[in-house]
Amino acid sequence: MNTNALAHIISYQDMLDIYMGVLDNTPKYKVRLSSYTMELRKEVLDFLIENKDVLQELEDKTLKFAQLLILESPIVYIAKSKDVKTDIEYLTAKTRWPQIGGRTKEIKIHLGKASLYEDVNGMDRAKKEAQVKMRQTIARRMREGTL
Repeated sequence: MNTNALAHIISYQDMLDIYMGVLDNTPKYKVRLSSYTMELRKEVLDFLIENKDVLQELEDKTLKFAQLLILESPIVYIAKSKDVKTDIEYLTAKTRWPQIGGRTKEIKIHLGKASLYEDVNGMDRAKKEAQVKMRQTIARRMREGTL
């Protein structure tokens, strides 16, 4: 399963804001709506409000599911950076961690000097090592309560 698809959880508040904005005709959603469209959007808003608890529970469970998928199989992005003082290149790995409210948090780890990964299979090895280190980092930060 592609964990990228679950990196952004649609939050209850986002949905509410969208339909409230359209109904209130705020500048962000300034459009001409037919009476039928306005009526249908009002029905969606009423549904959201009536089912707030269920929809928030769904958001929470979806978020936990997405986080566990990322913990088990993180998608990492490898990047090179250069230390301006020493001119040495380093590799870092990043992943996105979904949070409540539809936000994401970037988790970044350091892999070491880029020169350690210059052989033929270096980037594949870097990616595998990054996934292992990322799992360890995420698990540690979950235990510490910093995620």
